Amino acid sequence: MNKFADKLKSFVLVLRIFLKVTRMRLYYRVFANAIKNAAGLHSPSSAVIGLTYMCQLRCSHCSAGLYKRETAEELSTAQWLAILGAISDVGVPRLNISGGEALLRKDIFDIIRFASRHFVTVLESNGLLLTEGTLLDLKTAGVSCVAVSIDVPDPKEHDALRNNAGCFKSAIQGLKNCVKAAVPCLISTYVTSKRADAQGDIHAIIKLARDLGVMAVRVMPARPVGSFQCHAAETLNPKQEKELLKNLDPCITYFKGLPAPDDCGIFKRSTFYVSPYGEIQPCAYLPLTFGSALKGPLATTLDKMWSHTIFKVPHKDCLIIDPAFRNRHIPSGENVKGKFPLEIK
Repeated sequence: MNKFADKLKSFVLVLRIFLKVTRMRLYYRVFANAIKNAAGLHSPSSAVIGLTYMCQLRCSHCSAGLYKRETAEELSTAQWLAILGAISDVGVPRLNISGGEALLRKDIFDIIRFASRHFVTVLESNGLLLTEGTLLDLKTAGVSCVAVSIDVPDPKEHDALRNNAGCFKSAIQGLKNCVKAAVPCLISTYVTSKRADAQGDIHAIIKLARDLGVMAVRVMPARPVGSFQCHAAETLNPKQEKELLKNLDPCITYFKGLPAPDDCGIFKRSTFYVSPYGEIQPCAYLPLTFGSALKGPLATTLDKMWSHTIFKVPHKDCLIIDPAFRNRHIPSGENVKGKFPLEIK
């Protein structure tokens, strides 16, 4: 009975979020994509674009912490709009705009204005620049949802993890500004093995979300990537993940995705990532690139990537947590910073 009740609550959360963030003109794209996937056609249901790796913070867990940072090489507005058009052409219904901090791009509102005509458009942010004026511009541009990162409920610890005094206060104010502007928003957080065992932080963040009036809490498992690459021991084990899921409130919280994926998205061909330089990757967590979004048809590059021999053995769990895969394909150590992503022929 409890499992059925939790599934029902999760379904209600999915429905509530869908209705809040999806404009009616995008219903067809969402449902057409769902039908294709139900038929086994593996049409990507989401894309993530990293507009920039510029950021005001230096987070200890940053997934982009080892990527090269060459601002002068970042794509222009025109290039991004062309890529977004290509992403739309392959039928993707949802776009997550990430970074770095995407709000540092001066053309962010132009990009969101274009994206919102084609996708359910989610902006990922650290919250520092979410002023009332910025929220008005985001709302006018058509953003669907803003996801703000809150690592832990303790302000000092959050600030220390992000190496910026006062960033917790700014993130909370950013969420308040979202709620005030009636822009759908959620808290995005992550869980390490230590925090999963305690679980106090997660429950405190859920309470914070309710107090602020935000739409949901997205809980992601920590991954040994970027600045967190050497912390594989702090990732969740299956037992911890199962216990965590039992204790999350499905009325407001979701884990990994919405709905949560059953298998690694690479093998479902369900998502992909485009870097600030146009590099196409399976996801932001996997620092391997299989081509450029600026060269050749996007669909061809995606098919080449998903069909590569690296991915010939299916994995149920996220590929980056497989030690054998990491040892074989992802170098580590002090000399790798700025060397990612690695080009795969």
